[in-house]
Amino acid sequence: MKQKQVTQLLVELHELNKTLKTIASSLVRKEVSHDIFPGIAFKAAPVSKEEFVKHYGEYVRRCSN
Repeated sequence: MKQKQVTQLLVELHELNKTLKTIASSLVRKEVSHDIFPGIAFKAAPVSKEEFVKHYGEYVRRCSN
């Protein structure tokens, strides 16, 4: 194999590696950033985590209809 061919293959391999890293990163972000409220916007200010946990049972009841 000629040096020019080897160089071209190395360049292509490097580009493929970058593409694979981008795809892998995208997949990780999709797993982590699952939206549990798709299409829903909340107009009020957010409550504290403690307040949300306190009313979690109500949330479950409303989702179970």
